[in-house]
Amino acid sequence: MNIGPSDFLKITKALGAEDFWKLGNVQTGFASDGTQLLLEVNDHGRYHAVYSNGAVEGPLQRLARVVLMPAHLHLPGE
Repeated sequence: MNIGPSDFLKITKALGAEDFWKLGNVQTGFASDGTQLLLEVNDHGRYHAVYSNGAVEGPLQRLARVVLMPAHLHLPGE
């Protein structure tokens, strides 16, 4: 998928607004089904990954919505 400059700007703004580089993993307990999110970002050699194993509303879920928007995709159940 290719994204345009306006979508790229929305994603980078969202990463800053949610303080992505300081986020840690969110694990609400053992889960074998349901929404699992992994967001990996590589910014010129600066790498960070954040994982969530549940549908807990928070920064990762908000970021996922922004990243999925250009592809016209949504989180499960939305």
